[in-house]
Amino acid sequence: MNAHPIILVDDDEDDRYIFQEGFVQAGCKNQFIQFEAGNKLLEHLTVVPTEEYPSLVLLDLNMPILDGRDVLRAIKESSSWNHIPVVVFTTSRQENDRKSCYELGANCFISKPSGYQEVLDVTRSIALLWCLK
Repeated sequence: MNAHPIILVDDDEDDRYIFQEGFVQAGCKNQFIQFEAGNKLLEHLTVVPTEEYPSLVLLDLNMPILDGRDVLRAIKESSSWNHIPVVVFTTSRQENDRKSCYELGANCFISKPSGYQEVLDVTRSIALLWCLK
């Protein structure tokens, strides 16, 4: 099991809850840190000690203040943070969004299903894969 926290970055509080719930239901014991905006994640990474970097970031694309693409770019261009896996989890179904996220270094791009149970199921599947690493 990964001992480092998992960070959830999404401006939708309900989505953050569902993501965390999916990981918990999958038996993932990691601490969860939630941010409603990408700039808050970058501020956190700037001050947190290296040994407390997250083991995974779940990142929404379309957020106010700082777009998820900008956050992804900042993480993957940083020599300190570029090793942190980032899963983009977004409502976008645009192929150009998927392509640009992979070009920016995303480890995975997932379009959020529309229903609560479907989002929970997908999140639980990610958690099962992640927590069994």
